[in-house]
Amino acid sequence: SVPAEKPDIIIVMSESFWDATKLPGVSIKPDPIPTVRALRSGYMFSPEFGGMTANIEFEALTGFSNAFLPAGSIPYQQYVRTPTPSLATFLKSEGYRARAIHPGTHWFC
Repeated sequence: SVPAEKPDIIIVMSESFWDATKLPGVSIKPDPIPTVRALRSGYMFSPEFGGMTANIEFEALTGFSNAFLPAGSIPYQQYVRTPTPSLATFLKSEGYRARAIHPGTHWFC
């Protein structure tokens, strides 16, 4: 059955955030992220590290893999030329409002 009220969906992408307790044999007391741990649902593995934020955003929002693009590609700058199906467009079609917030300055975004 369809819920009477649609749940809020919030995706937080923070490239400097990670859970050290996921390392084998690591235990931290007290828990440094109890609020995040209480709110989280599911897991995501990032195929990039050391930057490449735009590529992770592209993969997370579109479901398309950068593995099929030439090494060093940045899809938003090199390949996306027309409106592209994404999580945001799907959720809008389901009656959601979609918003994005980025901490960069206007020249960076």
